[in-house]
Amino acid sequence: VSRERIEERTALTPIEHIKTEAGVDIVQTGLNQSNVVGRGFNNVFSGALLTITDNRYAFVPSLRVNAFNFIPSTELDIERMEIVLGPGAALYGPNSASGVLHIVNSSPIDRPGSQVNLAAGGRGVFQGGFRSAWRNESETFGVKVSGKYFQGDDWMYHDPAETSAFRDAVDEGADADTLKIAKRSFDAQNYGGEVRLDYRPSDDSEWVIQGGVNNAASSI
Repeated sequence: VSRERIEERTALTPIEHIKTEAGVDIVQTGLNQSNVVGRGFNNVFSGALLTITDNRYAFVPSLRVNAFNFIPSTELDIERMEIVLGPGAALYGPNSASGVLHIVNSSPIDRPGSQVNLAAGGRGVFQGGFRSAWRNESETFGVKVSGKYFQGDDWMYHDPAETSAFRDAVDEGADADTLKIAKRSFDAQNYGGEVRLDYRPSDDSEWVIQGGVNNAASSI
């Protein structure tokens, strides 16, 4: 998926850009949550598709599931997205037998400058992002800072099992005001940012230092 196609579409997560690709199965589980597979069957939590950003694993390591709304890269960062439906071990290493999704971000050396995007829509959706990159005159060193914010009203669903457990606890004498079960917040909100430093001492070598954080302030 090229940079031009990414710029043409407003998306809540990078997954929006691959929904029209053949052979990709996507299950939407919330405003900015989804499960994606390239081979086999989808599930509630799916980690079969090897997801990486800039050659690094991007899944949640403790659970081995893909949480695409936790990736700190902004829409303005992404240079391209690579999708491999079949085994790609020759290029991407182990754990790639069920397909690969590789999100490649642009270098501040190759794409300097500043950008801002804002979007709003139904269900109280509002999101914004920025990217600011600088490079030196010799084009050997570059720095990039980016950030994003998202909020919206997720679809409401009350699990009957949770509601029943809440009523049973109240019937047994529990204080309804202190119980946490069956009290879901449907306000979705997250924000994050990323910093990247690139250094190219020669044409065939490159050093990249990159770090980011994403905070799910409210998420089901």
